[in-house]
Amino acid sequence: MAERRRETRQRVIYGGVVTFDDRRSTVECTVRDFSPSGARIALTGNATIPDHFCLVIPKKDQEFVARLVWCNAHEAGLSFIEAIPASAPSLHHARSRSHHSVV
Repeated sequence: MAERRRETRQRVIYGGVVTFDDRRSTVECTVRDFSPSGARIALTGNATIPDHFCLVIPKKDQEFVARLVWCNAHEAGLSFIEAIPASAPSLHHARSRSHHSVV
């Protein structure tokens, strides 16, 4: 199979979190391959993810808007649409803010 990626992916093992539905839904994952333009992630159980979502990689202090390119029972290939600046609120901050909202 011919390589179709723009950049070579580096083999890594990073903890990651897929977020969607305005960060109300999360799925933990392991990032297995990474490049500036995409990644391969491993999913646990019967986790399903939407076609578009955010991937948070806490170890790299990075977050990406991503598009699902392919998926099988345990892995998914992603293409990054854009990187979210580090100055944007973190997932942890967004979670704590939603739990402490005043009505």
